[in-house]
Order: sequence, then structure tokens, then C-alpha cells
Amino acid sequence: MPAASAPLGTTGPVLGVAHPLYTTYRPVWQQLLDVFEGAGGFLSPSKPYLVAHPREYLDHSITETAEDGTTPVKVVPNPSPTAPSPKLLERRKLARYENYAETLIEQLANALFRVEPTRTFNEKAAAPTTGKRPIEEFWDDCDGVGTKWIDFLRQAWIVAGVFGHMVIYFDHPPDDRLVPIARAYTPLDVPDWLVNEYGQMTQIKLLEAAPRESFGTPAAQTAAQVRVRVVTEVGWSVQLSNGAALEADNHGFEQLPVAFLYSKRRAIIPFIGKSLLGDPMKFIDLYNMSSEERELLRKQTFSILNVPVGENGNIDREQALIGRQSGTGNILFTSEAANYISADGENVIVYHAAQDRLIRSIFRSALLPWDTDSKDAEAEGSRRIKREDLNTQLSKFADELQMVDNLAADLVYQAAYGAAWRKWRDSDGLGLGWPESFDVTPLEDLLKQYTDGVSMELGETATKETKKRAARVLLPDMPQDKQQTIDDEIDAMEVITEEDRRQDEMKAMTGRLAALNG
Repeated sequence: MPAASAPLGTTGPVLGVAHPLYTTYRPVWQQLLDVFEGAGGFLSPSKPYLVAHPREYLDHSITETAEDGTTPVKVVPNPSPTAPSPKLLERRKLARYENYAETLIEQLANALFRVEPTRTFNEKAAAPTTGKRPIEEFWDDCDGVGTKWIDFLRQAWIVAGVFGHMVIYFDHPPDDRLVPIARAYTPLDVPDWLVNEYGQMTQIKLLEAAPRESFGTPAAQTAAQVRVRVVTEVGWSVQLSNGAALEADNHGFEQLPVAFLYSKRRAIIPFIGKSLLGDPMKFIDLYNMSSEERELLRKQTFSILNVPVGENGNIDREQALIGRQSGTGNILFTSEAANYISADGENVIVYHAAQDRLIRSIFRSALLPWDTDSKDAEAEGSRRIKREDLNTQLSKFADELQMVDNLAADLVYQAAYGAAWRKWRDSDGLGLGWPESFDVTPLEDLLKQYTDGVSMELGETATKETKKRAARVLLPDMPQDKQQTIDDEIDAMEVITEEDRRQDEMKAMTGRLAALNG
């Protein structure tokens, strides 16, 4: 594609230049990614997130010498041990990561996207004679590979929940498409940006992996080839890491076609969201607790057999007769009476209490109850306040999605109608509305409410609407086409009231009496 005549922003080598905030937060974002995916320091053979005790290294101590370099002076801790002991190697093998981070984010996403936003048009607006409106085409396929916009937003929000925010770039439409293409970038892929004197972003740098051209090209070699996309208020350019331009063009939008989707905003630091997971070290700390507890349980399972040898006993002879191990148990030879030596289990109980307290803290920081909360005595007023707090938080999440939804619609109309896009949007009377409140009542309570509602004989319309809402609660992840099928089936159902049932029972009883008397 030829270079555009309008200025496209940064030129020259740009890969090594990073915003100070990116440099500060990148290590935290990497930890958050590992925590959510169970990757990185949890997955590698050496498992660096597993913090070893100094004595779990064979070279945990070093000997300081005198000035002559040979006379030992004292033994001191080794600040950089490198030789893991068999004990540490065993703990690395047994270590497991229980991914509560994914559970937490998925629970919030399910609650947030349980009810889809409303998308309406003016009833008097002229509908297209063929096909769909451009905005409807975008909602059906927002990324060029068939992803629905609502599904794209759900995945984008999950990313924002992990990192605190994520970036959506609306690429100019290709030749065979009328509407833009949405592309998602994590904060790790956004190393730099520029703002004007009003604090408004004017340029942004995005990192992209170079496409792998063939199976003959090693994947690792391609992954090392990072491309840089620079987007300004006027156009865009794709460059190699050395600044050489691959392609560039004007994007045709009236503003920077980039949206920041936040889970939580920071009051002081702009363009850096706040992760719903909080400090990733909580999850790393829990990972270490689980590993240490597992080792304690293993050591307690395999007790030590104490064998007395007596005053005239011979340890070598006893070892030859019994062996150094009996099954999975170690053997200790002493002058004491024979018995099995087992470790005290109190430390495991302490670990369990600490783990439960930490897990509860992780979930409560996101205003979500942990499983044991429902088993503990808690006042109804306290539970109601927590539900209201969660409802408020979900409403704030929806506000952020509303802003991204509005920007996406503006950019679609700009791409489809050019300078007259406002006229077309006003003519269509496009209305986008995300829920302002969320029912976070426990599922069993919700179902009881719906069941009671159906039995109240509210009339055919109200009864069917109640059943539709109950179906959405039971099946929150149902695709839109399947939801429509369920709605159609409910609409086609015959509503039988309690009075109808009584009449049917009376007719049946009358029929049975007539048969007996006949």
C-alpha cells in the first residue's frame, strides 16, 4: 500500500522507546498474565514462582577466607545459590497451581454479560432494501473472521479484568468490507503513547507479531520478529523494529480510532487501569502455601521406624538384616524403644487456615463471596449490602462498555457514510443501552422468585416473559440465535393457569364418577 501524503506520526526506530509507565507496570502485567493463564513461573521446569527456602539449596552456605585466599574465616549464607537439593526438586514436581484468578474473572463476566445490551433503531427509519445496516454487519462480524461484537466485548472485558484495561484498535476497512475491523491488544502490546496538553491521546504504538509465512519457517524465529504499528489521529503505519516502513495510509476517521476498555480506572494515573485481581503476589503466595502444605502431608504420610539396638547392638548388623528402608518408611536406629515417629499435624491445620483466609481475601477484594462464606453465619443485612456493592461495581463495568460501544458505532458510521455519518446515525435513531442494574441474587433464590412469579397467574404475556428471564439465568452463555429459538418456543407454548388446572381436574373427576355410576 503506498505511503499517504498526510503525516503519519513517528518515524525512525521506535521499538526500543517505551513510556515510563509501561516500563514500571510491565513486570506486574506479566505476573497478572501468568496468574490468569497458569503460565510463566508456574509452568516452567524450574518454576521460579516457587520460592525456595535457603536450606533447600546444596550450596546455601559459602566459606569466607582470609586475605591469603585459603584460610577459612567463617561460614556465611550464599546470596545466590544455584544447586537445588533433591528436596527442592521433589517440591517442584509436586507443586500445583489452583487457578482462582480465572474463576474470579469468569464469575464477574457471567454476571456482567448475563443480560445483553439493548440495540434499537427508530421505527420510522428507512430500513435497507437489501442486506443489513453497516452497524448490524459490524455487530455480526466485528473482526473479519466472524466474531460477533458482543462476544468480542466479553473477551475484551476479561482481558481488561486481568490487566486493568485493554486496547481496541479499529482498523480501516479492507477493500472487500464496508465497516472497520476491531483488533485487540493487551497492555503488554502498548509500549508508548502521546497525549496533548489537554490530556487527550493523539498517538499510540502497538506491537504485533510478524505473520508466519510458511511451515518451513520456525515459529520461534517468526515470534522474534516484532512489528510496530503507529496510529495517529490522521493515519497509521506498520514498521519493522528498525523503523523501516512496511505500509502506511490515512485511516479516514475523524479521531484516533482507539478505545481503552477499563475494568477499573485509577484516580491519578491516566491510561493505566486497575486489575480486578489486585496484587498478583497473592496468587503466588497461595501457590507457595499449597506447595509447602503438600510437602508436609507427604512427609507425614511416610513415617520413620525407630529400631532400638541396645547397649551391645550393632547398627551395621541391624541395617544388613532390615535394610535402610522398609517399604516407603525410613528407618532410624537408636537406643530408644521401638516405635514409629510421625510429624505433628498441627502445622498443616495452620496452613489450611492461612490458605482459606487468603482465598477469601482474594474474592472479597472483587466483592465476590467465597464458597465457605455461605456456610458461615452472616446477617441478612450484611449479605444484602454485599450484593448492592457488587451491583454497583457491575454497573460501573457496564458504563465502561457503553462508552466503547458508542465509540465503535461512531467509527462504523464514519467508515460507511463519510462526512455525512452523523446524519445517517440520527436518521437510524440508533440507541445503545447497557444495563444500569444487575440482579446478583443467588441462583437458587432467583429460580424460586421466577417459579413464584409463574404461579401468580400474572397473565399470558407476563408469564411468558418470566419464563424467558428464567431461561437466561439458567443458560447465561447461550448464543443469541439459540436464545431467540428459546423465546420463540416459549411464545408458542400454551399458558395453563391454576384455574384451568382446577377445571381440568374437575372435569376428570366428573368423568370418573359418571363412569362408576354408569
